[in-house]
Amino acid sequence: LVVGIQNAYSSLSGSDFFRMEHIRVSGNDLLPESEIIACTQLEVGNNLFAFDLEAATERLEQQPMIKKVLLVREPPETLVITLVERQPVGLINTPDGLVGLDESGQVFPLPNAKLDLPVITGVDVQRDSTDIWVMNLAKFLTTLKVSTPSFWRGVSEICTDNPHSATLY
Repeated sequence: LVVGIQNAYSSLSGSDFFRMEHIRVSGNDLLPESEIIACTQLEVGNNLFAFDLEAATERLEQQPMIKKVLLVREPPETLVITLVERQPVGLINTPDGLVGLDESGQVFPLPNAKLDLPVITGVDVQRDSTDIWVMNLAKFLTTLKVSTPSFWRGVSEICTDNPHSATLY
């Protein structure tokens, strides 16, 4: 049985029948499909069973915009990448540009995409990103977005000069 399994896998990984012809990506709204595929370091034309699925998954999980990811082989010729992206509830103004803040308080770099979200000023990402008040701010913004969408669409800036207050413009 063991010898049979070893021979079966080597036959699968060496067979032209299982040549990967398609990589399908789903769940991406902000990240371009080409960037996601490039991050996996997988190429169409290689054998579907000849690459390390776990390593490709880990490379994608290291991307700050990606919250969850699942790679699945669909023989004979397709790899499916399903992911959940971090969805920013606000944009934090930093000296290096804008970064995203998601509903859990996670700060992450943004892809090159148009986002119509409030800009948050007064947060020092280097100092404050692990503070509980940034997580509370994210929860507050998420609550505003969900409970009062018409009000939320009118907010352009959120100034947080201290952890105890926020001024909305």
